[in-house]
Amino acid sequence: MERLETLIENGHKALDQKDYQVAKESFEQAVSLDPISAEANYGMGLALGDLNLWQEAAKAFKHVVRIEPESERGHACLGLSYIKLQLWQLAIDAFSNVIQINPNEADAYTQIGFAYGKLENWQKAIEFHEKAKSLALGNAELRLALAVDYLMAGDEERGWDEYEALKEMDENLARELLEVF
Repeated sequence: MERLETLIENGHKALDQKDYQVAKESFEQAVSLDPISAEANYGMGLALGDLNLWQEAAKAFKHVVRIEPESERGHACLGLSYIKLQLWQLAIDAFSNVIQINPNEADAYTQIGFAYGKLENWQKAIEFHEKAKSLALGNAELRLALAVDYLMAGDEERGWDEYEALKEMDENLARELLEVF
């Protein structure tokens, strides 16, 4: 057990130092010692994600949520892996699990809204981004997402209202919106 803890600790240190290959190797050894260690599998997923091996990262995070079904961070990282893989419905499902665990997790609503936007379901994107906004006021990226959602859904008045709010927060992001629309 001591060796397992040392490997996990070494893996996290390597992640902190951005030495992702060393981190991956430490977590691989930890997982081989204890395949049902949620922490070892979680670290493995982080290292794989940092190496842009998203398919493998998703497998590691799936393992985490099988071991610990109430792992908010496991479901969130699984969702992010699916976003990187452009598996939008799977991302929605993973982040929905985060919301079941923690209904006030604004980022989960934001990510679901993003995924619905990629699926061009603008009403759902708006619904989830509005919920995120109610939980996390002051987020410029969220205002940008809402402006795009409303404009794509054909609600120009609300879209430009979001643009004005965005402009107050971050003029550079507001300029980006103008370049697109």
